[in-house]
Amino acid sequence: MPIRMRDSRLSLEEYWRFLNEANEDNEDWVPYSRPEGVQVFVFSDPLYDVDRHWVEVVDNRLAADLTVKVQWNEPPEAVIEVNIAKNSRGKGLGETLLNTALESLADHHGSVKVILSPGNREVVPFAKTRGFEGQKMIDLERSLEPLEKPQVPEGYRIASAGKDQLRELTGLWTEIFGSSRRLEELQVMMAEGDILMDIAAAFYANETVGFSLAQMAPRLNPNEGWVAQLGVRTEHRLKGVGKALLLSSLLWLRRQSCSTATINAMADNLPALGLYTKLGFKVRRVKEKHLVCRRWPLWLGYLRREGSKSNMSQRGKRSP
Repeated sequence: MPIRMRDSRLSLEEYWRFLNEANEDNEDWVPYSRPEGVQVFVFSDPLYDVDRHWVEVVDNRLAADLTVKVQWNEPPEAVIEVNIAKNSRGKGLGETLLNTALESLADHHGSVKVILSPGNREVVPFAKTRGFEGQKMIDLERSLEPLEKPQVPEGYRIASAGKDQLRELTGLWTEIFGSSRRLEELQVMMAEGDILMDIAAAFYANETVGFSLAQMAPRLNPNEGWVAQLGVRTEHRLKGVGKALLLSSLLWLRRQSCSTATINAMADNLPALGLYTKLGFKVRRVKEKHLVCRRWPLWLGYLRREGSKSNMSQRGKRSP
């Protein structure tokens, strides 16, 4: 049975090694270069709850872990993440951990999302029997040659955001997407050499109205970069701001000697996909990125049905 992280006596360095090793085959994963990165991105996250973090230790080695984070927006959303070490996969740990997560959300009323990675896809069949549905994401890519110059709409300007503007950008991120990159995370990303990052910001009357976040990992792949996020305030959309921001990010990646760039969008985000394809992006692959149950708690109904079956079974048995 999984135990609470706080009771595991695992060191930060042990957990850091486990996360990187468990995600070696996850192409979306950028390894933490130091244990301190885990401290910032995982344990210092305001949504992190040590009472909702479990680990499986097998033969004195960390085999898998589970975190559940609840975002108290409206409606609230719970996010489940499971990491399984390579040599511990296919042994039922994923189902055990997901079952633990769902039981912990018995009082949750909102949506529930399971983040998928190559290492935890064994949870998919179990989750789908509990009412979860797959959310498809489309990965797109394009060559950075040729590349048109950004045409900035009249009244706007675009410039790279500096460290002194990160706080404002984190607020804008929250406003647009409902969940934020914290200031500390952006500061670490800018300071660490493992990921090079540029934030193109759009300004209107000295107000920040949009941004595009471009990144590359020189040690992992010096020829390919990616646009990790692109967002524009609602009242400034459909004016060419998003297109200009995206082109600015692509130009920055080309200046870093990248030959290709990737970007992704949920399959139902038709406006974003339309913009990307107009700018020359081609579909690279379609994948199931998340599992989502929008009408929670379906799990309670399952428990009640199973409990009812068990009681009926017991009533049908005769005492010896």
